[in-house]
Amino acid sequence: MTMHFYPVTITGIDNNFKCTAESATLSGTTLTAFATSSPLPHPPGKYNIQGPGSIPNLNASLEYAYPAMAIFNHVSAA
Repeated sequence: MTMHFYPVTITGIDNNFKCTAESATLSGTTLTAFATSSPLPHPPGKYNIQGPGSIPNLNASLEYAYPAMAIFNHVSAA
């Protein structure tokens, strides 16, 4: 099952990074976030991802970082 969220706030648990991504797609335990107006996370570590109204509220590990896309794995409820 794939779920889409618009927008999402991404906050570092292991660092002070914070940004807003325009959208995110959750498929299984992998979340892909997309942003064109703000930089996405690049430091490795764990992040908290919250959708509108704090739903969903997820924790995940950053797997890959690109300028407009970040891929997180090990997604679980916060």
